[in-house]
Amino acid sequence: MNKHRRFSAEEKYIIIEEAHHQPGGNISGVCRRHGISSSMFYRLSVTAQG
Repeated sequence: MNKHRRFSAEEKYIIIEEAHHQPGGNISGVCRRHGISSSMFYRLSVTAQG
Protein backbone atom coordinates (compact mmCIF):
# COMPACT_ATOMS: atom_id res chain seq x y z
CA MET A 1 0.00 0.00 0.00
CA ASN A 2 1.44 3.33 -1.10
CA LYS A 3 0.65 6.27 1.19
CA HIS A 4 2.41 8.84 -0.97
CA ARG A 5 0.41 10.78 -3.50
CA ARG A 6 2.03 11.72 -6.77
CA PHE A 7 1.04 15.02 -8.33
CA SER A 8 1.16 15.56 -12.06
CA ALA A 9 2.78 18.73 -13.37
CA GLU A 10 -0.69 20.06 -14.16
CA GLU A 11 -1.95 19.41 -10.61
CA LYS A 12 1.08 21.18 -9.14
CA TYR A 13 0.53 24.16 -11.44
CA ILE A 14 -3.17 24.40 -10.51
CA ILE A 15 -2.49 24.29 -6.75
CA ILE A 16 0.32 26.84 -6.91
CA GLU A 17 -1.58 29.23 -9.18
CA GLU A 18 -4.68 29.02 -7.00
CA ALA A 19 -2.62 29.95 -3.93
CA HIS A 20 -0.93 32.87 -5.66
CA HIS A 21 -4.22 34.32 -6.88
CA GLN A 22 -5.95 34.19 -3.48
CA PRO A 23 -6.59 37.62 -1.98
CA GLY A 24 -4.57 37.85 1.20
CA GLY A 25 -2.47 34.82 0.25
CA ASN A 26 -4.54 32.26 2.17
CA ILE A 27 -2.31 29.27 1.48
CA SER A 28 -3.73 27.22 4.34
CA GLY A 29 -7.20 27.34 2.76
CA VAL A 30 -5.83 26.16 -0.58
CA CYS A 31 -3.99 23.33 1.16
CA ARG A 32 -7.17 22.22 2.96
CA ARG A 33 -9.16 22.22 -0.30
CA HIS A 34 -6.56 20.00 -1.98
CA GLY A 35 -5.94 17.79 1.07
CA ILE A 36 -2.24 18.62 1.46
CA SER A 37 -0.16 20.07 4.27
CA SER A 38 1.47 23.47 4.07
CA SER A 39 4.90 21.82 4.01
CA MET A 40 3.82 19.79 0.96
CA PHE A 41 2.65 23.01 -0.71
CA TYR A 42 6.02 24.68 -0.20
CA ARG A 43 7.79 21.56 -1.46
CA LEU A 44 5.60 21.63 -4.60
CA SER A 45 6.36 25.31 -5.19
CA VAL A 46 10.09 24.84 -4.78
CA THR A 47 10.21 21.89 -7.18
CA ALA A 48 8.02 23.77 -9.68
CA GLN A 49 10.43 26.73 -9.68
CA GLY A 50 13.59 24.75 -10.13
